[in-house]
Amino acid sequence: MRVEKLEDLQRVATCSVEEAGNLVGLSRTKAYELAKVGEVFEVVKIGKRVRVKARPLFNYLMGTALNEVAS
Repeated sequence: MRVEKLEDLQRVATCSVEEAGNLVGLSRTKAYELAKVGEVFEVVKIGKRVRVKARPLFNYLMGTALNEVAS
């Protein structure tokens, strides 16, 4: 399943780094840089593949959205 919207994160366990970057509004390169240092994205490494955990990303994005509404 391709993750294109915030709601899609509730249906999957992980998503690609590129998909996570698109949701946050980052370029592919910047998303991989952040995944490498573990700053914004919680990642799981499966062999050579790097996947972003969907639930922590969803919670991060929802927390950001709630903080913007409260401000």
